[in-house]
Amino acid sequence: MKWNQHMTPADFAAAVQPLLGADLVALILYGSAAAGDHAGRASDYNLLLVATAWPGARLAAIGPLLRRWQRTGSPAPLLFTRRELEQAADVFPLELLDMQDSHQILAGEDLLADLRISPRHLRHQVEAELRGLLLHLRQGFAVNQAAPRAQSQLLRASASSLLVLLRGALRLFDTAVPARKMDALLTLAQRLEFDPAPLLRIAELKTQRRSLPAAQGAALFSACLALIETVLQAVDAAET
Repeated sequence: MKWNQHMTPADFAAAVQPLLGADLVALILYGSAAAGDHAGRASDYNLLLVATAWPGARLAAIGPLLRRWQRTGSPAPLLFTRRELEQAADVFPLELLDMQDSHQILAGEDLLADLRISPRHLRHQVEAELRGLLLHLRQGFAVNQAAPRAQSQLLRASASSLLVLLRGALRLFDTAVPARKMDALLTLAQRLEFDPAPLLRIAELKTQRRSLPAAQGAALFSACLALIETVLQAVDAAET
């Protein structure tokens, strides 16, 4: 098989199966592509690859395929064993819940369907990561005060992570969580009564690959910080 920049998840599946053979437990597509939220070149493809074991020789054998896959612009697959995936539910609840909601089985078993994830673990992870992101953005705002272009880049770079965290926060308040991150943002904004406009604007700039006009940078950054603070207060007070 020849690989190029247009290599698809199906191409990857066809290539990895002969490399792993009977030791392939599951290959799962998750994230925006599986949720119907893929934004073309602005998005990538996320894969979860589960094998019976990952000895060094096996990792070396799939190395060339992973490098070719990365050259398409997508990250290397997450490499788990079945037991490791089950044991990760308490430390990666946010990621695994999102995977459960939006995934496609490309090969093997559906290992996500029956994973049990504690709301308490979810609240802890969402709060910890939101606080970390808030501190990071505060630092970036202060350091780049005289560099609006750098501020704009920081906001765009943080948008995807923030949307994922806000979708995770919504799970603490509603059982029905939209698959699309922007829909989840709007639902959370209504539930917690905040204005989602700053983040909608940042997401628009990211999709269009545009920088924020210098005159708007400080105000948008401040509004985004206030949005995160509002959500954090609600997450901290959530009962799980």
